[in-house]
Amino acid sequence: MPFQRSRDNILTFKRKVVKEKGHEERKQPLHPAVRRRRMIWLGVMVTIFCWCVVELIIQQNRIWDKEEALAVKRQELAEAKRKTAHINAEIKKLHRKDYLLELAHKMGYSKPGEQIYSLPDKR
Repeated sequence: MPFQRSRDNILTFKRKVVKEKGHEERKQPLHPAVRRRRMIWLGVMVTIFCWCVVELIIQQNRIWDKEEALAVKRQELAEAKRKTAHINAEIKKLHRKDYLLELAHKMGYSKPGEQIYSLPDKR
């Protein structure tokens, strides 16, 4: 293709214009090698775009799975904290003498000289 210099001293390509009978000016069709290069370029770009979309979807699904697992772990942590608080409260109760005596009475133990009477449950 011949080259043409523009007013700004920039090198550009000059395209031939073909005139047909009864029609306005029409640009010359592209060379098959140029069309092939453009189609290859388009195919590569479409492939890269599709790959990016697929990776985005896969990563979003992974994020959702991780968030779901995190929510389950947070529930487990809350349950463990609740159990720990209950156990700590029980430990504090065990340090009190009156609570230990109450537990001993429930288990059937008594102080010297004390008598324990068992009453039947009312049903």
